[in-house]
Amino acid sequence: MAKKRIFLVVAFLSIIIQVWIFRQRIPIVDYGTIQVSCLACTCPDSKVIQGAEYIESITPDSLKQFHLDYNEVYLTKHPHTTIDPMGCDNYFINGIVIGKDRVHEGYPWNPLIEVQSWQSTSPFDILLTWGIRINLLIQILIFFIALIKKTVPNKT
Repeated sequence: MAKKRIFLVVAFLSIIIQVWIFRQRIPIVDYGTIQVSCLACTCPDSKVIQGAEYIESITPDSLKQFHLDYNEVYLTKHPHTTIDPMGCDNYFINGIVIGKDRVHEGYPWNPLIEVQSWQSTSPFDILLTWGIRINLLIQILIFFIALIKKTVPNKT
């Protein structure tokens, strides 16, 4: 019984440490994630590929009076990788709307998003994220199976 208790404690601590280390990649439902692509023009910083409705839902009421265009956004921090130093690939970002901006007078207003975290949409990053999630799920299942499993008495 003592070995089982030690196993459960070590397994629980291992899961907690992994959740802490990989907390950016663990959420099963990515609600609040916006997919953007860089724009290289005298226009807003990024085009919203997915998540325009979400941006509209998190926009403060004080900014909604300006009839913002949610298809393009300004970002406070530009995502980039070593392969894509200019940040022109597609990225998933999480952030909050902190203001508005526009190119010139007479152009539509666009939301200004403070980027809190970002992730590349490259296949490697997506596979890594899902690998971490599946690995953690398997570990949690093994932990709960070991937790509820009764010890089998000896048949002698």
